[in-house]
Amino acid sequence: MGDQKVRVFGLDFLRCIAIILVLIAHTFSLKFANPTLEIITRYWGLIGVEAFFVLSGFLIGSILIKTHNYSGITSFSSIKLFWIRRWFRTLPNYYLVIIIYELLYYPSYHHLIFSVSNNFTYLVFLQNFYTPMPENIFGVSWSLSIEEWFYLLFPLFLFGMQYLIKSKPKAFLVVALVFVLFPLLLRVYLALNNMDLKWDQGFRKMVPLRLDAIGTGVLLSYLKYYHADFFYKYKGLFFSIGLALFIGVISFFYSSGLLHIPYSDILQKTVVFTFLSVSLAALIPLMYEIKANKISKFIRGPVTFISLISYSLYLLHPIVIMVVFIFSKKFNWKLNGYAYITVVWVLTIVVSYLQYHFFERKMTALREKFSKGKRVTAL
Repeated sequence: MGDQKVRVFGLDFLRCIAIILVLIAHTFSLKFANPTLEIITRYWGLIGVEAFFVLSGFLIGSILIKTHNYSGITSFSSIKLFWIRRWFRTLPNYYLVIIIYELLYYPSYHHLIFSVSNNFTYLVFLQNFYTPMPENIFGVSWSLSIEEWFYLLFPLFLFGMQYLIKSKPKAFLVVALVFVLFPLLLRVYLALNNMDLKWDQGFRKMVPLRLDAIGTGVLLSYLKYYHADFFYKYKGLFFSIGLALFIGVISFFYSSGLLHIPYSDILQKTVVFTFLSVSLAALIPLMYEIKANKISKFIRGPVTFISLISYSLYLLHPIVIMVVFIFSKKFNWKLNGYAYITVVWVLTIVVSYLQYHFFERKMTALREKFSKGKRVTAL
């Protein structure tokens, strides 16, 4: 989205809100020992990451549809081109942050945090593929692992499906439905069979159980590309239904423990994730119509800025939290809750901008060289 001539403000706005929700969830609870505030912000991180998943699926789906429709047969070389462009966009930042973790961790503990004997799986995105996500090391990487596996698997399934279903739209739809329905059915199976998986580290964060969040966004891109009239005509209705469903899902999360809703534990592990993804996807058609050149620069500027650096913000904010904690303890800084939050947020924005400007943008630009100048852009 960063390369668009006229940015879609509505999508920038959703991305901006998503990263703010994640930052609130990961910082406020650390310094405000307030049970009410903890309850209020408990699910904000969940909402933020789910919004990222759906937005990613919508934009990636648009690219994949164009790749799929470029010629009579989707070639493996076109899939490799897609991978190259995605990996230049996502992997350099990810591995840079791993290096930063090592530089901070080794002086204190004298061994590598991501060594073969200690979570080497992070280097190949297996940390939450077949086992629950570890709690203490590079916690935000769970969502990156889900994204990378989706980028790898979806095009491969699409490549194979084209030989079984000759109609390109039908082939794409079938693959998208598989990626939405299989994780849901797998969650249902595991939940009904009382598998020993926690809601957060297991059902929410394991790769095979959560590919459907991105798949929901891909389904929306299918609707926009192949049924554009329907996508735009009912955007207001979609938004209203999505908002109502979103309020219902969040109300369920907050009230299920208090009201003792039957089967609430199973519902939280299974269909509630699907409902949340669908509710967020339903907001996009209306938001997609809001272009940046129609918005005041005083609003557009900050929203676009946060949106542009959102990936760096997501990766770096846990490191900033850790560094501020270490220095405040070492130098005995007496930071109250508001001062602590301010320091963390300001430093996070500053270092994220530096990483975006001096590293992320340059790495992303390299993909033009390695993909030989060919380009399939998002809608």
